[in-house]
Amino acid sequence: MNAPAAPVPHTSLVRPADVARGLGFGAVYFAAAMLGLEFRTEPERMALFWPPNGLLLGTLLIAGPRVRWTALVAGTAASLIANFVGGNSPVVGLGFTLVNVGEPWFAAWLLRHARSGPFELASGDDVFRLFFTLLATGLVSAVPGAAVIVFGLGVPDFGDALVAFWLSDVIGVVIVTPLVLAWARFDRVTLPPPLIWCAVELVALYGGLAALAVAVFTEPAGGRYVLSFAFPLFVFFPWAALRFRVRGASAAVLVIALLAIWNTGRGRGPFVDPGAARAAQLFMAQLFVGVLALCSLVLAATQVSRDRSDARLRDSEERYRQVTETIQEVFWAMTPDCARVLYVSPQYEMVWGRTCASLYAEPGTLVAAVHPEDRAAVAGGLAWYDGEFRIVRPDGAVRWVHTRSFPVRDEYGVPWRVVGISRDVTDVKDAEQARTVLIEQLQKALAEIKTLRGMIPMCAWCRKVRDDTGFWDSVEGYISEHTHASVTHGICPKCLDDMVQRFPDLAAAGDEGSAG
Repeated sequence: MNAPAAPVPHTSLVRPADVARGLGFGAVYFAAAMLGLEFRTEPERMALFWPPNGLLLGTLLIAGPRVRWTALVAGTAASLIANFVGGNSPVVGLGFTLVNVGEPWFAAWLLRHARSGPFELASGDDVFRLFFTLLATGLVSAVPGAAVIVFGLGVPDFGDALVAFWLSDVIGVVIVTPLVLAWARFDRVTLPPPLIWCAVELVALYGGLAALAVAVFTEPAGGRYVLSFAFPLFVFFPWAALRFRVRGASAAVLVIALLAIWNTGRGRGPFVDPGAARAAQLFMAQLFVGVLALCSLVLAATQVSRDRSDARLRDSEERYRQVTETIQEVFWAMTPDCARVLYVSPQYEMVWGRTCASLYAEPGTLVAAVHPEDRAAVAGGLAWYDGEFRIVRPDGAVRWVHTRSFPVRDEYGVPWRVVGISRDVTDVKDAEQARTVLIEQLQKALAEIKTLRGMIPMCAWCRKVRDDTGFWDSVEGYISEHTHASVTHGICPKCLDDMVQRFPDLAAAGDEGSAG
């Protein structure tokens, strides 16, 4: 009977999941594009910032290859539809779409190749890398973008169009991409405890920020002096960055960017000057948002890097603690002058017979416990030592300890701590002493055996031991004293025959006794 055929894997280029992702991303891209079109200047109809670029770049940075291609296709279609709905001609819409899709793709390619693995804002270097990449790729894409503005929208000044397109793309990415990088990962949002006070803090932070931003940026030109400056807003950004990291800082930047750019484009806020050109006013607002975003994101990303370093340090310390508390040796660390104990493992209490707390309180007890006869060996201190000495425990017991210590130097070669390992070698010393005694006994026995050979008299004719003057008694006594052997005193058969021949009466008496 034939076995059932194995199912053929699905090899279609387009999967239902890809279609669902594409439709979802396209809808979000279209909404972001319509938001950007709301921030257009009149009558030039140039967008002050373009959030879809930031959305697409963030997606390309965190997604896998298949999702990236889906996002590119969906973003292209959504951009064409948004330009058509916004009133741009098909040619202008196609030109803007090619530029706005190509720039995030190029920036994502550069950023992904600048570091291994997915890109994230995990350090200040990552933020600067993102900003400078955006400035470079935005300037490259601004040239064809400005050409579309000049030839498609009829703006006469190519330089103004170049700067406007460049800034709108950069600001759009600066505002949206950190949001995508921070919030698109579905990991657990950790909030500083306690949660109820954290919730109150969030309301105070973003409520106060929004209220002050509305007061600052909705003021008519030439309004009240205090609210005509945007600098009070800076107070909220270190708060958001240090407490809520990149997520908090990116959300705060979004609030300020929307209010600042929207109101400046409509002639309100501190950046509106009746005597200045409109492009200059918008440039100041965009510059304000960019600087604010850069500073707050660098601070937040640096804090993230510090958090991860602290986590790695805690993990390393935990593993280090487990090792030092498990091994039998005593591990200790002190300042170079041995005046302060930085760490001592719990095995110190077993070897020295004293508590670790007593050593922390009185570092000198480490050396004070050395046996008086061995203190000369450690007179130079333990900063660089490798040897053995005896210690006297509080109960009077004497223990042998082998200690090896050395200084730890910084990058300038200056010692900044002394670390050492002390091992209880009393059992080894006892074994060595027992071995030494045994060797001495064996050597003595060998020497006595040599003497024994010289003291045994032998007959030169029959080769038998003579016992002229009690030599055999000496041999028997030596064997009994130095060995576990015993000496028998029977009569050999030859000597027995000689005795029968020499003493016949003794033999006859023996026969009568056996017969009776």
